[in-house]
Amino acid sequence: MFYENKSLIFNSDISNVIMAILFQELKLGQGWTNYRLLVEGVSEVLIHIGNALKNAEIHNYELKTWELAENDDTRQVLKILEAHPEETVALIATLSTLNDVTGEFMPFKDVRKMMCTQHFNSDYWSTTNRTRFLQEVCSFDPYQLLRTATSDEYYVRTIKYYLNKLFNPPDGESIRFNYIS
Repeated sequence: MFYENKSLIFNSDISNVIMAILFQELKLGQGWTNYRLLVEGVSEVLIHIGNALKNAEIHNYELKTWELAENDDTRQVLKILEAHPEETVALIATLSTLNDVTGEFMPFKDVRKMMCTQHFNSDYWSTTNRTRFLQEVCSFDPYQLLRTATSDEYYVRTIKYYLNKLFNPPDGESIRFNYIS
C-alpha cells in the first residue's frame, strides 16, 4: 500500500486516523494523483474482498458477487450491478474512459453530477431501464460507499486530496464555484 507516513495506523477510531493524516507534512512531488488514488483504492477493495471470502458461504458451488462485500450498502450496490449486467459493463466502461484533454479518469467529485444528473450526456443512458438503473445506483451516497468499500484512512486521504485541489488550484487558475439551482 502507498502510505506517506512511516507508521501504519491500526486504530479503528476515525478521529485518530483523521488527525494523523491531516497533520502529516506532504513535500512537493509526494502528493496523491488520481492514478495513485485509483491503485490504492483497488488495493483497499481487494483487502475487503479477501476478508469477505474468509466468511463467505458457498452453496452448490455458487458464489454471488455481492457476497464479496463486507458491508450492507456495498452489498446492495453489488446486487443492483449483478441484476443489470449490460448496464454494469457500460457503466464501468464509461467511468474508466480517459478524458481526451487531460488524459485522466473522471475525478471522483464529478462522477455523481455526470452520472446522476446528466446521465453522462449520452443517448445510451436515456432509455427508461438504463435511467432507472442509474437512479438505483445514484440512490447511494458515493462517499459512504467509498468509506465502506475501502478504509477510513483511504477515505480521508481521498477527501483531503480533492479539497486540496479545490482550494489550492495550480498557478494562474482561480477557484470557481458554480451555483446549481
